[in-house]
Amino acid sequence: MSEHDPGHTSFTDQLLAIWPRKRWEGSIVLVAYSGGPDSTALISSLAELQPNRQRLVAAHFNHGLRDSASAGDQAFAKQVCRDLKIQCIVGNADQAEFKRERRGEGWESAARQLRYQFLVEKAEQSGARYIVTGHTRDDQVETVLHNIIRGTGLAGLAGIPRVRCLNEAVSLVRPLLNHSRQQVLDYLQESDLPHRLDETNLEERFTRNRIRHKLLPWLESEFNSDVRAALVRLSQIAAESQASLREIAEGVLDRAIRQGDKNKVILELEPLRELSIHLRRECFVLVWQRQGWPLQSMHFHHWQQLAESTEPLSNTTLAPFPGDIQVAQTDTELQIQGPPHVN
Repeated sequence: MSEHDPGHTSFTDQLLAIWPRKRWEGSIVLVAYSGGPDSTALISSLAELQPNRQRLVAAHFNHGLRDSASAGDQAFAKQVCRDLKIQCIVGNADQAEFKRERRGEGWESAARQLRYQFLVEKAEQSGARYIVTGHTRDDQVETVLHNIIRGTGLAGLAGIPRVRCLNEAVSLVRPLLNHSRQQVLDYLQESDLPHRLDETNLEERFTRNRIRHKLLPWLESEFNSDVRAALVRLSQIAAESQASLREIAEGVLDRAIRQGDKNKVILELEPLRELSIHLRRECFVLVWQRQGWPLQSMHFHHWQQLAESTEPLSNTTLAPFPGDIQVAQTDTELQIQGPPHVN
């Protein structure tokens, strides 16, 4: 694959409108690169915009779930990076670890957890300030709709954040979140850029695929031809509201945490009891995020149960939460024990 003609300004201009060059061109950027259409468009457009290719690093994580197809994805990703003169770091899932991560959650969630662990580790090792992924506006629409179907609050309606701080040194950025999937495909075709296709994206056993291939087209044809734009607007409004509530919750949570280490958090209940039930739920979401515990399998009733557990009650141990997270309550505090690590 040859480096493409830099004349495709609309796609890259739209990327720069979201993520101006001055914010990142002097930093090392780690690109989550699967070889699929979205990540291929992302890495190619960033290569077009960054004259110093040493500041771009590709990270490809091979889950090993699709046999020869996974090996083909890996070989393709490495070749693309050679052509673009970009370093490519490859990681392979430890199947024993993958099985441990799956406990209490689906394989998609477990795969995502391992992938992001790999990305953060490689970002820190390579000195990257940013991890970038190829999520598009269509991914945002599907995520919001998926969350509504599962049952969600404001955070779920907000969908995929454009920027998220992963730790003090690394932030996650999604520069294509304003691009549609069709814009990505058009860019690839115009630029003559090959890419890989994941055949599991067509399998209807996955809810997201049924949303993409059945539910959204049906909503567009039968109810609102502009339903995607409506869902994007909803996510923007929800994100703004969520940000205001989160600011309040963060201040209270900082007062409530009596002990917080890698795998255990102890919360004093008195500060939490000053909050509305909604803000208490938000505090627990923050705890999960700060600890890096899996969020995908947590539903509204889980957050509600945690929020209600802050009320004055007799001492009790709540049922394990997804990922085998244990919560025990006393009159004055809540002890949350993270998932066990099995050797």
